[in-house]
This record gives sequence, C-alpha cells and structure tokens, in this order.
Amino acid sequence: MKKVITVGFGIIIALTAQAAEASWDAGRYWDTLETRCAVYLEAYEELFDERPDDALEVLAAFNEVAYRVTGPGGLWRRDVPGTFFGCPFNDHLPICRRFVELESLFTEWDEMQQRIEEIDSERAARRFLREHGDGLIEYLEYYVPAAVNLSGVLSTSLFTQRIADTIR
Repeated sequence: MKKVITVGFGIIIALTAQAAEASWDAGRYWDTLETRCAVYLEAYEELFDERPDDALEVLAAFNEVAYRVTGPGGLWRRDVPGTFFGCPFNDHLPICRRFVELESLFTEWDEMQQRIEEIDSERAARRFLREHGDGLIEYLEYYVPAAVNLSGVLSTSLFTQRIADTIR
C-alpha cells in the first residue's frame, strides 16, 4: 500500500507503508531499557545484544519492567514501603501515608500496561510507540532505580520529587 503526499508545484512523493513504518527507532528503546533496566530484565540479555527491530518485543520488555517496578507486587508498592521503610508496622509515619497517596499514580501505569498487553500486531505496537514512546522512556527515567537497593531508590526522581520531603 502506498501513501501519496503532494509536496507542492505538482511534485508527488509516494511512500510505501513499509517506509512510513520504518521511521521508528528500536535502538532508542533498547538503549534506554538496557541502561536503566538490565537488572529487571535478565531474560532479555540476548535481546540487548541483538536489538531486534521488533516493537512487540520492546513493549513486552517495558511491561516486564513496569510490572516489577510499579506493578501490584512491584518495588514501589511492596518492597520500598515494606522492606525499606517498615510501613506494614508503621503506617502512621508520613512516608508510609505518602505511599498510600501514590497508589493512584501507580494504578495509572497498571492501566497503561493493560493497554500494552492488548496490542497484538507489530503495526499496532509501532503506532503505540510513536504515540506513547516518549512517555514510556520518561517512566523509565522517573520510576526505575538503577539498582534494586535503598541507594538506588533514593536516587530516583520519584523519590526526590514526591517522597523525600516526608523524611526531612
């Protein structure tokens, strides 16, 4: 299928659907996922080397990270409040109340993950990445600690911008 674009002065450019689809950059996503998320994606180690031009794989990797970081049993919902700050036993502390307040923020990402899980074709995946790719990269940069430890958590933008004021 060709898409015809009139540029002006009677000049017409015909693009194949394949050329229009090729404008996305898989490497951008693989670079960000590997740099920020390798610790969460052990099963994707081989794909970091190959960097396949496969939007469905990129979205699957993103969903794996999101599940492990902000998902219902993930780092920000279970490990950080429970293990790092003892919230199950100290729910009266300001930091623990803040985690409860942030639940709606994490729920928004649950909904995004659900949308991603429903994508069933490469074309739809590429369209999704063109529309939401910048937001997914911002998610990785904002929520995902480089290391799964207290130091890594404390250095995230989420912590510094939304949580740190509760422990000062």
